[in-house]
Amino acid sequence: MATAENKFLLCGGLTGFLEVMAVADEVQPNIKTFSQLLHCIPSDDETRLVEYIKEYNIKTDIDFFNQLIRKRVDRKDYKMARLVLEDIKNFDLAPDIATFGCLAMTCRNDVSSKRLLKDMHTSGIRPNIQIITALLSNACYRCSFEHIEMLLSLLTANGVVPNIKTIQILERFYFTCRELIVSLEKYGVDGTDHLRSKKRHVTILHEDIESGNPGWKRYIEVYRAWLEKSQIEYPTHPWKQFLTFKDLEDVKSGSESKQKYLNDIINIPT
Repeated sequence: MATAENKFLLCGGLTGFLEVMAVADEVQPNIKTFSQLLHCIPSDDETRLVEYIKEYNIKTDIDFFNQLIRKRVDRKDYKMARLVLEDIKNFDLAPDIATFGCLAMTCRNDVSSKRLLKDMHTSGIRPNIQIITALLSNACYRCSFEHIEMLLSLLTANGVVPNIKTIQILERFYFTCRELIVSLEKYGVDGTDHLRSKKRHVTILHEDIESGNPGWKRYIEVYRAWLEKSQIEYPTHPWKQFLTFKDLEDVKSGSESKQKYLNDIINIPT
């Protein structure tokens, strides 16, 4: 009885619980009921749960389907997660930014990533930094230079400011590739355990080296140019909202230790 699904079986499972609630107790479930049930049922009952929404004539909302997508994403059932868009359409609902944020984690190739961006454009929703960062993370994992370049251009075209996480992902990718290229040139494809642990990157980079590094060289040029013209959104200190007028004055006229302490909070270089 360690899982919520097994504990819920004591209440009759999905069908038994709803029958007792609606028939025996004459209590009409609502969308909050179904949102709670979503986290108590096994994956095999999710489709049936959606059918019960129609059967009980429940007024639903996009938040429920976003939860369903996220649950499927968490268990890496990406195909079923993407199919939730059909359910959203069938209920005459429109996906929102949170919907696409969840779906961004299902994009494991360039085709699905481009399809997501196209669907967002069709829905009139502009991708935010969280969605593009998720797509960039997956593109870096696939070592897809062309797709990373496209996403960087998208950031610039939409005026989306990268955050620390975005830069960390891109920098990690840059240093990983640079290190692998050095190892490949020095030891060959099967030279070290480190190379064997990065098989996807090694395959792509090895082919690129054989062609004279056109993909890597182009990526370096694009990435450096993008970095130079990009503003980075740094996280603000959680205490910044509590600073008083006197604190702001102490930034200029307070003791050296006080100035340093306050500068750390409001991110002003000393």
